Amino acid sequence: MTDEEEIRHLLAKYVQCADGGDARGRSDLFVEDAIYLPSSGRYVGRAAIYQAIADRLAAQPGRSTKHTCANSLITIDGETAEAATDFVLYTRHGEAPWEINQVGRYFDRFVRREGRWWYAVNRPVPL
Repeated sequence: MTDEEEIRHLLAKYVQCADGGDARGRSDLFVEDAIYLPSSGRYVGRAAIYQAIADRLAAQPGRSTKHTCANSLITIDGETAEAATDFVLYTRHGEAPWEINQVGRYFDRFVRREGRWWYAVNRPVPL
């Protein structure tokens, strides 16, 4: 795989873990000293990122999500990369119909360490 393909794979895995309610799988995509910047705060380090994601999932029982992502613009510069990816987040509670919850863009930074790409910064921005 090329670097760009690996990063696209990482982007897809991130949203699939999010939609699957997999806090551990999602947080494990971050490098140890990563920064996660959702609208609810700033979390530094993989352990803090995991806890933030797990707490949010626990606070919303019965909620399901589905992301659609497109138009990723990826710029690679040696061992670092940046991406801007458009997303639509659909949610539902229980068996209720799906609704559009948010439209936005992920602004991400990546680093290559230990022979693979990791999230260094993840910043979802509602549009």
